[in-house]
Amino acid sequence: MKKLLIGLAISVLTSCTRSELATWNSEMNISIEIDGEKFEGVGSIEVVVHWDDAPLAPGAFVSVDYIGEAVQIDVGEHGVVFALWRTHQCEDEQRAVFLHGLDLPLGRHQTEKRKHRQQAKSALSAFVNSNSQFELSDSTLPVLIWFSDLSDPQTAQLVTPKTINSIFGDEAKIVSVNVGVSNAPRSPSTIAPILPWTDGAEINALNESEFSAELPNCLTRRDFLVE
Repeated sequence: MKKLLIGLAISVLTSCTRSELATWNSEMNISIEIDGEKFEGVGSIEVVVHWDDAPLAPGAFVSVDYIGEAVQIDVGEHGVVFALWRTHQCEDEQRAVFLHGLDLPLGRHQTEKRKHRQQAKSALSAFVNSNSQFELSDSTLPVLIWFSDLSDPQTAQLVTPKTINSIFGDEAKIVSVNVGVSNAPRSPSTIAPILPWTDGAEINALNESEFSAELPNCLTRRDFLVE
């Protein structure tokens, strides 16, 4: 019995407690031009930021979750381009596009946990209340994906300012991408019927020549759909 009680006490003291710091909806607007015709897509996701802490653990975490799906841009006879809510970084903790413009101390805080929690909460409150909108530069663009065959994830190609002409022709370009806090509700889920392989599948090594080198083996189903 004593061993059981000690075990329970240790479990309680080291278990992680989670509290919500902020929640908001983020909206992305993207415009692509092909042969003089503009195609636009817009979508919203729900973002939730938590503070995860264990009383006797060496540190606490600011963690970010979201619910929603990639933004779809119908480019007519060319198919569909998908704008993901992440940049091209695989390991960068601030790779999320919806955190652009927010100085948020992500990751583990070893000491002064209360101070870091308050700093994170204050930064989030100011960010959400500002309703800020940002136009993303070429270096901060989200991952854009086009499939020559929507049913086959192995046909994915990365759409960037450098590759868009080889995919859609000489007159194609990414006109603009804007992201920010929005009052718009989360977009309804419509992506699963379009990309049937998102049902639990991971996609790795999608395109050896243009994809893997920039996003090596870290793109998964959850980048297209988070339920």
